[in-house]
Amino acid sequence: MWSSRTAEPYQSLTVHYISEDLHLEARSLQTAYFPEDHTGENIAAGLREGLACWDLTEDNLVCITTDNASNMVKAAQLNEWTRLQCFGHRLHLAIENAIKDNRVSRAIELLQMMSYMLVT
Repeated sequence: MWSSRTAEPYQSLTVHYISEDLHLEARSLQTAYFPEDHTGENIAAGLREGLACWDLTEDNLVCITTDNASNMVKAAQLNEWTRLQCFGHRLHLAIENAIKDNRVSRAIELLQMMSYMLVT
């Protein structure tokens, strides 16, 4: 799920797989306008429709990667799909939380000052 610069909602479907010659491949199959409410139920249905459009069956599906939004978690649960948490999203959240810690903020400030002193 994502929004365009004009705030139009879209749902994208990307597949990752290992080719016959054992290379990791990724293909963006579709990006579709998604005006429905972003409920877990609607997202789950949209994902199933996306698979069906490409004649992909759930037998071929190993897992789905999502952020931690409750609607995405719910969509995976409703479809009974194994869900992996997006590493990039988790890392972003961890960094945001760390920066909120005064000790980390202070350490960053000190390192910036030291860096400035070494350069000048």
